[in-house]
Amino acid sequence: MDIEKYFEILKVSPDSSQSEVTQAHRDLVNVWHPDRFSHNDRLRGKAEEELKKINLAREEILQFLSFEKERLKVETEEKEGEKGEFYGMDYWY
Repeated sequence: MDIEKYFEILKVSPDSSQSEVTQAHRDLVNVWHPDRFSHNDRLRGKAEEELKKINLAREEILQFLSFEKERLKVETEEKEGEKGEFYGMDYWY
């Protein structure tokens, strides 16, 4: 599934923070938790499917945001390295 679809499932924007993603996940879990539909087996089954989608979306988005954060960190270090500074080495040139 495409990452944009995961953002749509949680109803958050692609520039959302991890805390916003977590809050949106909590809100949707409260709405779709299967225990809320214990009186109706058909709705309970739908709620279980929705909950699986919601949980998968949260995992994928958090992984994506983590990757983006790491990518930006590497790009920043590369730009600093272009200035003539060598980070992470035991000696200076």
